[in-house]
Amino acid sequence: MKEFFRLLKREFKMFIKNSTLRTVFFVAPLFYATLLGFVYKSGKVEHTPVIVIDRDNTPLSNQLVEMLQDNKGIRVLKYVQEPLSIKDEVIKNDAAAVVIIPSKFEAGMLQKKISGSQCLH
Repeated sequence: MKEFFRLLKREFKMFIKNSTLRTVFFVAPLFYATLLGFVYKSGKVEHTPVIVIDRDNTPLSNQLVEMLQDNKGIRVLKYVQEPLSIKDEVIKNDAAAVVIIPSKFEAGMLQKKISGSQCLH
């Protein structure tokens, strides 16, 4: 047991003498905490780009797009015509999501054949 305490004491002395270890042990956590604090300063996600492809282009689908635009956390990029490559558009705009409003969306909703969650992909 005496040997253990002697080794422990020696390690603490070596730790205190080494400025690099002291810096990493004490300063690095403060630096990372400050960095994370600035990253999450606002506490909420804002202006997340979302691509909306409106294949229906009816008053109901336009209302749905307006409702999405009213959300402060979302920045809607609306396409009336579907782009050639959705993947390329997502990469180009750094979009977080794609909402596709299918054709005959309004008709299906009015006839109560499908619910809204079934319509949106």
